[in-house]
Amino acid sequence: MEHHVSERSGMFGFIDNMYFKPTDKGWLFKEPGLWRRKTYCVTDAQRMRLIRPVRWMTVVMIAVVIVGIQLQDLVSNSFHMPSWLAMTTSVVLALIFFWIYLAVFFRPNLSELTPTDARITFSDQFHMQATGLPKWLMILWLVACLAFVALGLAVSVLDGWDLKGAAAIVIFAILALYPAALLVFRRSP
Repeated sequence: MEHHVSERSGMFGFIDNMYFKPTDKGWLFKEPGLWRRKTYCVTDAQRMRLIRPVRWMTVVMIAVVIVGIQLQDLVSNSFHMPSWLAMTTSVVLALIFFWIYLAVFFRPNLSELTPTDARITFSDQFHMQATGLPKWLMILWLVACLAFVALGLAVSVLDGWDLKGAAAIVIFAILALYPAALLVFRRSP
C-alpha cells in the first residue's frame, strides 16, 4: 500500500507526521495528550477524518501556551503573587483547559478506532519529522529560537534578571535544540 505522508508541506505536514505512521495495513495513530496515550490502527479514510481535529488541537495548544504566558502577568499583578507562583498557576490552568479541550472536542473522534499494542516511538516520530518537515522551516525555527534567546539575554543584561525572562531564555534554548537535531539527522546518511 502506497502512503503519502502528508497532503501539505510546511507546519501542518509536520504536525501530521507527529501522530501518524504508515504501515503495510494502513496507519498507526498516536493519541494526543500528556499521558496515557493509546495507539490505534486507522485506515486512510479514518486518517483523513482525524487530520483536521489533530491540526485544530495543535492550534488550540499553541494558543493556550501563548495565553498562559500572558496570563502569568495578570495573575501576578491581580493577586500580588510571586512570579514563580503565578507562572505555575498559569501553566496548571493552561493544562486543565487543554485537557478539557481534548476530552470534549477530540476524544469523541477516537470512539470508532481500533486500539493496538503497536507503538509510534520517539525515534519513529523524529525520523518522520526530519524527513517530512521542509528544510527552510527547520532553519527558520532554529533562527527564530536563537533570536529569542539573544533578545532575552540582551533584555536581561540591560534591565536585570527575573524569573520570567530566565525561563523564556531556557525554554527557547531548549526549543532551538530540536530543529538543530532534526537538521543534523537529515544530513546524516
